[in-house]
Amino acid sequence: MIVRIRLSHGPRETPDAGGGTQPSLVPEVAALPEPGKVRPQEAAEAASMVLAPVCWSLWAMACWRLAADMRIAGPFFLSEGLFSHWQVWFTLGLGVHTAVKHLRRRSLG
Repeated sequence: MIVRIRLSHGPRETPDAGGGTQPSLVPEVAALPEPGKVRPQEAAEAASMVLAPVCWSLWAMACWRLAADMRIAGPFFLSEGLFSHWQVWFTLGLGVHTAVKHLRRRSLG
């Protein structure tokens, strides 16, 4: 949720009980967009922020699997199947990284 506060140029004056005026310190709050309406740039930015840690996690899995193959690290949790190869984890990380870069570029306009 984004709340935008606009401060006007100079203080606004409000009437006081004595008939005079005094400056108002209450800022004006801008009207927010309708609930449920999200701009595509905001959605792209949110998706890129969510996918960035996923990318690093996939690359960490690739490094772990590669280190396990070289007997530097402990055993990898998958010993058989498609996801037991470091190349698969690296390729998935590369794909997610490409998506993050595209989404960040889209969120800038």
